[in-house]
Amino acid sequence: MWIISRPLIIYKGKEMFSAAYFTYDGIFSGQYGLRIATFEDDAMQQTTQTVPTFNTAKPAKSKRFYLTGITQKEAPTFQFTIISELPIEVSNRRDILSWLDGRTNFKELIIHQTDYEDITFKCVFVVSAIRYFKGNCIGFDVT
Repeated sequence: MWIISRPLIIYKGKEMFSAAYFTYDGIFSGQYGLRIATFEDDAMQQTTQTVPTFNTAKPAKSKRFYLTGITQKEAPTFQFTIISELPIEVSNRRDILSWLDGRTNFKELIIHQTDYEDITFKCVFVVSAIRYFKGNCIGFDVT
């Protein structure tokens, strides 16, 4: 398992973002030079709250209800940016977008950071925007 501490980029005395490598669907982000990033103004974010529904059943001749399952009406969502320190070439952009976007099933996400070392997320990425800096693609906003 990869454990990489988050490098910080400091600009004018302020932390601009912290970033961590990740593995999504068995592919390590470092092979594309990508990291999950949190920008200065996005450090606090709200997530959707999910309330489970408890399914119960009561047999006709019984006085007790039995738990038959728990369902969720919607999955929690998070928004973040996947960013590269170098411009992403068009040929790599196609490969990255086909890796990240358009999945129909949950895939494993592992964030390579000390405080997340034992956590595996099951998720589906949706790329909502491409980030550009000085005319070059440098990352993607995902949900």
